[in-house]
Amino acid sequence: MHHVFAANVLSPAQRERILERLREGRSLRAIEAETGHRRETIGRYGREAGLLAPRNRTRATR
Repeated sequence: MHHVFAANVLSPAQRERILERLREGRSLRAIEAETGHRRETIGRYGREAGLLAPRNRTRATR
């Protein structure tokens, strides 16, 4: 059985709405509450647009 995992893909209008909120300085949580889109999705679009800093993907080793 094959599983297909798709990331959230927003319409151009939804994307622009999120980017405008980020430009206004709103938090990811505030945008999430307003739009219903996950913070992770909002962050991804914000990073792709250069409005947010890149994610730090390093983890501390024990």
